[in-house]
Amino acid sequence: MEDHPNLSPEINAALRSLDTMTGLFLNDLPVGYRAEVKTKNHTYLCSREGNIVGGMYDGYRVNGSTFGGSMIRPWWVGKGMYLELQRHPRVVTTSEIQEVNIVKEDTRD
Repeated sequence: MEDHPNLSPEINAALRSLDTMTGLFLNDLPVGYRAEVKTKNHTYLCSREGNIVGGMYDGYRVNGSTFGGSMIRPWWVGKGMYLELQRHPRVVTTSEIQEVNIVKEDTRD
């Protein structure tokens, strides 16, 4: 990817890293599975529909991942990025994503 002349060096570096980043698009999750997203401070379960399941942010919508600014990659959960959650009007940005795993859905929910 070629750097964009109107973007900062930091943003261009972040965009270049997307090609090799570990992560997934939530809507690519197989039916019956969830994304287990471990950040520096918490673990979140995300449904393929883009909702947080359980925990203190139960029912929040996953907007996607960001590098901490206003640029977001919708529906993407990527290691090294920050998960952005929303329940209108509140928007929450998590600590840095450390790990993303695909786990079987718990049918007891």
